[in-house]
Amino acid sequence: MSVNMPFPSAPVYSGLFHRAADVSLHFVVVGASVGGLSVAYNLRQAGHTVHVLEKSSKLAFESATGGIRVPPNMTKLLFHWGLEDIIMRTGVKCPRIDFLEGTNGEILSSVLYHDALTRELQAETIAMKYSDLIQVLYDLNIESGVRVDYDAEIVDVNLEKPYVILESGEQIFGDIVVGTDGPRSVVRRKMDGAEIREGPYTGHTFTIPVANMQRDPELREFTRDGTWKLWMGPKKCILSFMVRKDTYAVQLIWPRRNPSLGWDKPVSLSEFDVSEFEPRAQRLVRLGAEAIETQHVLQDPLEQWFSPNGKAFLVGDALHFLNPGTFHGAALAMEDAAVVGSLFSRLRTRNRQEILVLLNAYQEIREERCNLITDSEYERIHFSVLEVGDPIRAQRDAGLKASREIGALDWDSVSEEYLKAQWEEFKGSFGYEAYDAADSWWVDWGSLREKMSVRSIPEDEELPQAVGTLAGANVVATTSVY
Repeated sequence: MSVNMPFPSAPVYSGLFHRAADVSLHFVVVGASVGGLSVAYNLRQAGHTVHVLEKSSKLAFESATGGIRVPPNMTKLLFHWGLEDIIMRTGVKCPRIDFLEGTNGEILSSVLYHDALTRELQAETIAMKYSDLIQVLYDLNIESGVRVDYDAEIVDVNLEKPYVILESGEQIFGDIVVGTDGPRSVVRRKMDGAEIREGPYTGHTFTIPVANMQRDPELREFTRDGTWKLWMGPKKCILSFMVRKDTYAVQLIWPRRNPSLGWDKPVSLSEFDVSEFEPRAQRLVRLGAEAIETQHVLQDPLEQWFSPNGKAFLVGDALHFLNPGTFHGAALAMEDAAVVGSLFSRLRTRNRQEILVLLNAYQEIREERCNLITDSEYERIHFSVLEVGDPIRAQRDAGLKASREIGALDWDSVSEEYLKAQWEEFKGSFGYEAYDAADSWWVDWGSLREKMSVRSIPEDEELPQAVGTLAGANVVATTSVY
């Protein structure tokens, strides 16, 4: 059963799925990112206990600069969780995206988020401060009964017991470990063993007080509505957007920097040469002082998203290696979380084979979608950083200018053919329904599996209760609710 419309008017702290698993497992989630908090929330709603471990401090998340763009497929999930009011109050709605020639600022084309499309998608396109979104998800988890610990760095993972080992030496046990700890994931490294490779791009994000922009008549225009602007330069690009009424965010996508500093180590903006960009973009960047970095990481796709014994699996950035500045990174993680929660809300036993069936279903449901989006995002970034003199750049600019004339028309004036083409493009990227995808799999395959007897599988194939220690006392994790 899907989480049905209309959307809840208040945060959903219990009963999201209108059902719960027959048995409760204890999940240890590594990483309190958007993906980590989303999967923790969905698993808790599915009837399980969840302990999230994050190596950074809570203060680091609260003070993190930078913005996040939230596409309709992601806002719809947030709305399902009863967060529509707070998300729309906290973030800034995007009416359109302007694509600019980086060197002179000419608007080559715009993508308009027409109200008719928004109504059909039943969701919005917004931007937020990253720290605001994390706080909303953190509060949702705490009120739902999830335990979240910061300053808890994982140095190793045992996939057999399973348990994670903290830097302090403490061992945290669970029934299943979930790796949501980003592209340099400790959990993935334990599952796969492959070394990561540095990609060709580095992202840098920072925020600017709107008050500082309003002193410049040309930059003031950028703050009048929620329009996003993308300056496409040679080998690099600049993206900017409002994240609060008083805060403006900027992302720089630059060729790879060595060494990579990491998101918690600010880099001075004085190190970046923006002389190739038009004057407005240059002045915008100069209003910032420091940026946080996101390194582009590459790794071969995993053949299997979960460990052979079903005691660990991956979600979000630990699994999908999207480029810096991507529109879909957090959205894919949130979709993963929704599918995982829906599947594990149907768990009947602690039997390992049943758990493996659900994990295999998770990959089956999500893999094609994630591969398509990842490929599309790579195409978009290459599209945005073409060099001057590249014939493809000239074709790009000509194509954008041609589409500008149609896109500028009133919604009621454009052709049916154009409307259909735009709707199909939007629906493919933004119309994805994660809960419906999980439900469809269950109708087609899962319910048949449920009808099959599991008595033929030996009892020793069932997961034992996870026992750990907390403050010196034994804890049966499967019965603990934090």
